[in-house]
Amino acid sequence: MAINNSLAEVHPELVSEWSEKNLTLTPDGITFGSNKKVWWRGACGHEWQTTHPKIASEWSEKNLPLKSDEVNAKSRK
Repeated sequence: MAINNSLAEVHPELVSEWSEKNLTLTPDGITFGSNKKVWWRGACGHEWQTTHPKIASEWSEKNLPLKSDEVNAKSRK
């Protein structure tokens, strides 16, 4: 079911990064700005669950072994 102000409508560029791990939840069925935690899949195939996928996609290998999905938005790491 499509909704107004959906993630797909507001940020269609993110639809390609939507993970199948979200099961029945779709980019058309979640509002932009929702505080639901969802899974994302980058072009590299890595999947993460975060509220800031654009920042997570810029994660540097210099941060290893720490992964982007192991750090929350307010972390000081």
